[in-house]
Amino acid sequence: MASEALRNSSSISASLFLIPCSLSRLRSSIHYPEAGSRISLSRRTTTRKFLAGTTSIRCSGSTNQTLRTCKNCKTQFDPLLNHPQACRFHTAHFGACARNGDFMEVFDLFKSMQMSKTLPDKYTVMSLLSVCPKLNSLALGSSVHGFVIKNEVRCCDLFVCNVLIDMYSKCGSVGSAVKVFNQMRERNLISWTALISALGIHGYAHEALKRFREMELLGFKPDKVAFIAVLSACRHGGLVEEGLELFQCMKQMYRVEPEMDHYECVVDLLSRFGHLQEAEQLISMMPFQPNAIIWRSFLAGCNRFSHTEEQVRG
Repeated sequence: MASEALRNSSSISASLFLIPCSLSRLRSSIHYPEAGSRISLSRRTTTRKFLAGTTSIRCSGSTNQTLRTCKNCKTQFDPLLNHPQACRFHTAHFGACARNGDFMEVFDLFKSMQMSKTLPDKYTVMSLLSVCPKLNSLALGSSVHGFVIKNEVRCCDLFVCNVLIDMYSKCGSVGSAVKVFNQMRERNLISWTALISALGIHGYAHEALKRFREMELLGFKPDKVAFIAVLSACRHGGLVEEGLELFQCMKQMYRVEPEMDHYECVVDLLSRFGHLQEAEQLISMMPFQPNAIIWRSFLAGCNRFSHTEEQVRG
């Protein structure tokens, strides 16, 4: 069962989504985290106390401060955990504990959510799914996915599905990523980009390119991230002509200015498959200084194909 798999996990780490909060501006307007805590604890009504609890956690600054605030708020606001929006408090606590590196506390919090019969919202689910690639735990990701389906949690929306595609891809299950994508009733540019990236990373360059073309035909305008995904797919699959064509149409068709990441992909593509003169020409035409990654890719290509710098220039 999903809940058992989560309970048996030994550690959890994550880059977490924090919930939107009506007091979110407090953090930028208060220079000292302690002030945020004092202000939040002064609220009298239940709803204000609840919002204050989440804000106290989010206003924490240093690592130790975060941990102290988490524990204090958990104690002081325990009566509010039956609040209709208690999931927001849990999710804010998730983020604070994750920032502190106390991943077992995140795990305990999710167990307490289950025990209190507090259904997770989409932010909680996205937080849990974000844990899995960092642990390289496909089993954990599948468990969270199964928990959502089995308990009929009505939070498996577009954004959660996008995170599911990314999670399955990074955990090595490209088939599951494709399955989630195919079952989606609604898709956006992020959905397509996540799928193209998943296919490219796992060596399905032709399929990634096919999906990119399909995305274009459906009227989605690729952005710089989508181009990084498809250029990376070309790099992994050795699609030199296709990669160069895409790089050219970035600016000409879609008015997307190539950035360092795009140049890294194309230079590596050219260098990796022996097109050293084209790679050198592209480097010389860059509107900014090439970074170490670009030079490393180019020199690795020179070494691989037994060329010296003089031979390349010749």
